[in-house]
Amino acid sequence: MTNSAPINDPLSIPGLARRDFLKVGAGFSLALVLAGTVGCSGSAKAPVAGYAFLQPGDVELFTALAPAVVTELGSFDAAQRKTLVEAVLRNVDATCAAMDLGSRKELRKLFDLLAITPLRYALTGVGAWNEAGIEKMQAFLARWRGSRFATLN
Repeated sequence: MTNSAPINDPLSIPGLARRDFLKVGAGFSLALVLAGTVGCSGSAKAPVAGYAFLQPGDVELFTALAPAVVTELGSFDAAQRKTLVEAVLRNVDATCAAMDLGSRKELRKLFDLLAITPLRYALTGVGAWNEAGIEKMQAFLARWRGSRFATLN
């Protein structure tokens, strides 16, 4: 008799111990409960004027992320950079709006969780998006990219 999990066991994810799987599940369950009690309700908020999907918190997130991802933005003057970031936001909005309903709902859940300051800080290490700075945003992205949890990747 071996101690290996059956192939069809949902907890037998390579590289993820059963204990870690349970910790991640409990952590995200707690985050969802907290989000529901703190104000991340199911009531739909309207997108920002001129956008089909992005809400105010999403715009703050992507405004902070753009210079961290598109490092060339630093070589433009403030007016050009603002125009380019607005173009990035419009592209992100169009991409999100073009997703199927299920994907949009899942993405909305993630954005709503990231809009709650304590959860955002716990998940990303970032307080307010507009105060994060390029280095902090790049560090957050690197942590998520290198995370052993596929959910964060």
